[in-house]
Amino acid sequence: MTRRSDSDNDGETSSPSPSWRPKKCKGEKHVSFPPDEEIVSGFAERKDAINVDSLTLAEVIEAYKRSCDKHQVEPKPKILEQLEVTSLNGRAPCLDLKGERLDHLSCEALEVILKSLSFDFINLQAAELEENGASSLLDMILYYESTPHLDISDNTGMGISGWKALSHLIKQSVCLLRLDLCNVALLQYPAQVLSRALLSSRLTVLHLQSTCLSGRPLFTLAGTDDGGQGAEEQILAL
Repeated sequence: MTRRSDSDNDGETSSPSPSWRPKKCKGEKHVSFPPDEEIVSGFAERKDAINVDSLTLAEVIEAYKRSCDKHQVEPKPKILEQLEVTSLNGRAPCLDLKGERLDHLSCEALEVILKSLSFDFINLQAAELEENGASSLLDMILYYESTPHLDISDNTGMGISGWKALSHLIKQSVCLLRLDLCNVALLQYPAQVLSRALLSSRLTVLHLQSTCLSGRPLFTLAGTDDGGQGAEEQILAL
């Protein structure tokens, strides 16, 4: 066996000869990837909440007034009265909006409060929420994780968007534990979205009273229990 001499390699180069090079197709495209350390595999969404530690109640109140002016609505005296006695340490006891008419723009004006403060209980009973306002406000409550206890009883005009927003709140909130939903007709669509949301929610109490549940909507909602999840306690008074 003889070893190939260096002279045998004369005329050869380290790169393949042209006849060995693959021909590029017309219009061929190339994809390159950055190093592993530069690849983004996920992200953490930042909630643009105000730094409460640097705020005073007077600043929160003033921010709410400016927000009302921006949205061309009058500040709610009931809200101003509650803010004046609210503590910035931990969750405030309650944001009571029972019986306050909240149209879409009034709901939008509340965001500066929800991004600054959280509450043990938010009462929206009989707030006359309409579709756009309900959708916006419930989205805010979810985004800022505003409360573990929400009452939205006696709101009959939430519409499809409002019910969808409520469904997302029930499914995605990590702090909502109790929901009161009384004196609202749970017809087929509301019963469907509510039952689906309950399958993956963290609710421990769902309070339903005078909801006109019967027939198929009742069976739809009752069927949630078959999955072994949903609210641990359902208070039903049909």
